[in-house]
Amino acid sequence: MATVLDQQFIADDTNWNELHYSSSQQMIGVQVMPTVSASRNQIKLRLRKSAGLTGNIWVELWSSSSNLPNAQQSSDSGSVAIATGVAEAWGDITFTIATPIAEVAAVPFFIIMDGDYAESSSANIDWSADWTSPGYANVGYVYFNGSTWTGVAGTTEAQGFKEYYDDTTIVVSTAKGMPLLIY
Repeated sequence: MATVLDQQFIADDTNWNELHYSSSQQMIGVQVMPTVSASRNQIKLRLRKSAGLTGNIWVELWSSSSNLPNAQQSSDSGSVAIATGVAEAWGDITFTIATPIAEVAAVPFFIIMDGDYAESSSANIDWSADWTSPGYANVGYVYFNGSTWTGVAGTTEAQGFKEYYDDTTIVVSTAKGMPLLIY
């Protein structure tokens, strides 16, 4: 089985949104429009941390309703320890979905980031974003204040991400009478 990149948006690291910056940013995310019907098994986000920050972060995949997150689709990804798994410089952080989620092509879903560290205006996880006419076709940024989700159009602002699926295609070749399996 192979892990294959489906959708991505590359932000330029000059802007960002902060998880747990205030009570209005308890969870943050981006809407994704998959092109392939398949199970999503891995998400990469472009992140950096404030000096000395500890705790854990993870991603959740949520269904979409009226272009806002509606319900979490399954369990969280594995947690990433901030102290050892996220640097103070920008980097792509991989989140593995333990039980991959089957998503349908052209049906939007949300990648949501959450964490267990305390709210702070000075010690956060920064998620790379583009605020200068990114041209992203979907909802580029959502944030949760504890009771309500708010969305920002991708033409105005978009979070950087890479979204991967499981390719379970098996190709069988019988060249020279020998079976060859390619996953």
